[in-house]
Amino acid sequence: MIEKLDARGAQWLIEHDFGETEWIVEGLLPLGLSMIVSPPKFGKSFLMLNLGLHVVAGEPFWDLPTTRSPVLYLALEDTFKRVGNRLELITEQTDDDFEIAVRSSNIGGGLIAQLEDYMTEHPDTKLVMLDTLQIVRNGIYDNAYSADYSDLRILKEFADNHSIALMVVHHTRKARDPDDVFANISGTNGLMGACDTVFVLDKDKRSDKYATLSVTGRDVEFQELRLLFRDGEWEFIESLSSDDLEETEVPACIQAVAGFMDLRQEDWTGTASELIGLLDCGTIRSSVLGRHLGSYRNYLLERGVRCTRERTGSARIIHLETIEDDANDVIDGHLEIPDRPSRDA
Repeated sequence: MIEKLDARGAQWLIEHDFGETEWIVEGLLPLGLSMIVSPPKFGKSFLMLNLGLHVVAGEPFWDLPTTRSPVLYLALEDTFKRVGNRLELITEQTDDDFEIAVRSSNIGGGLIAQLEDYMTEHPDTKLVMLDTLQIVRNGIYDNAYSADYSDLRILKEFADNHSIALMVVHHTRKARDPDDVFANISGTNGLMGACDTVFVLDKDKRSDKYATLSVTGRDVEFQELRLLFRDGEWEFIESLSSDDLEETEVPACIQAVAGFMDLRQEDWTGTASELIGLLDCGTIRSSVLGRHLGSYRNYLLERGVRCTRERTGSARIIHLETIEDDANDVIDGHLEIPDRPSRDA
């Protein structure tokens, strides 16, 4: 018997509270299928290790809160020795909840069964990283678009079924589009279409220390992050998207929050419903305001407002803090590389 369609009314969808977006890295990496892309040997594997180390420890990643979780990293282009050497360069101690495998089956030959077995044994895992996509491709479809979309859809269904973030590492094409970094992804539009979030790591020259990480997705506002690679770690330098964010694109409720804090002499704490009662921003549901606060976190920081949220019992509490931006990393038009604290400090 054919399964009946599960159709929902449009008004029900408008009124139903589906909850807020769940993040592995708040405002940057949500649950679902994501893909990070760059040319070979650009440091993506180091970036995966950096991310995994912060998530398994529950430490902020580039000053963004993380959801503490066990992590699985499929380093399929490497050996245990090579991964161990990279880890030793980055840190002296971590957690065995960060697990690494260097061999797996492909998508059509048992990979999903392997991942299902792993999740049964490690049900608390919320982040799985697959490096690289090409190694696990099926390669059995009639055309390139079908191959790209079908392979990624299988991975996305697995991620959605287990409510995890599955991050896939991939490469860019040789021909470079100077106007759209996302057009540089190797393969067809089927790859990007199947993903929830896409990251592209790019440099002007391979020898550059600096790189730009461009991010777009269904639950992520477009942003560009300026990064520095040093001693095996990708360090956050600045957000480039805030300079390009047009005031008219920012929701009125977020502008109202910034204006509200401009007039205050102290910080504010309360629920979204209580905050709406203090704002002049028309009619808006508390769940919508909560999502906007997460999406426009960088805009509020630019306006001198730090927004954090935490769940207390059945309520989600919002903290708004006025901050002073006295950092100045630019000297005579040049970005100054910050000193790294001593590992022994």
